[in-house]
Amino acid sequence: RTASVTINVIDVRCGNKFDKVTVCHKGKALCIGADGVADHLGHGDMVGACDKLATPSLQAGEDVAESLQLTASPNPTSAHTTLAFTLTESSSYRLEVINMQGALVAVVAEGTGDAGESFSHEFNRGHLVPGLYMVRLVAGKQSKATKLILHD
Repeated sequence: RTASVTINVIDVRCGNKFDKVTVCHKGKALCIGADGVADHLGHGDMVGACDKLATPSLQAGEDVAESLQLTASPNPTSAHTTLAFTLTESSSYRLEVINMQGALVAVVAEGTGDAGESFSHEFNRGHLVPGLYMVRLVAGKQSKATKLILHD
C-alpha cells in the first residue's frame, strides 16, 4: 500500500537579513524575532502572512463531531503533554510527532478503536530540542494535526 503527499512550503522569513519570522497577529502580519514566535503561537497567532494561512473547512452550523478532534495539554510544555482524541469511525489510528522539516520524530501510539471511543496518550519530550512541532493523528481515511510547542 502506498500513498502520496503534497507539501507546500511557504517562506515565512522576513527582515533585511531574513533573520525574522512573519506571524499573523489579529489579522495583521508582523515581522518578529524568532525568540518571540513561541509566545505569539501560544496565544493563537499563526506563522506566515495572514493571506497565506489555511482557512477552516467547516462552515457555521456544521456538526464538528464528524471531524477528528485532537488536543495537546499542556501546550506549550517543557517536558510532557497529554495528547487526546476521539475516533469518529471504527478504524486503526496512528499518532505521530513531526518536526518543522517534515521528519517523523516519534510515533506516540498505534492501535484500533471504535467510533466514539476516546484515547489519551502521554508524550514525553525526551531528547527533542525546544521548538515548534506538529502532532498528527491519522485514523482511517481522516487525519488531523495540531501544533505542539516545546520550550526549556
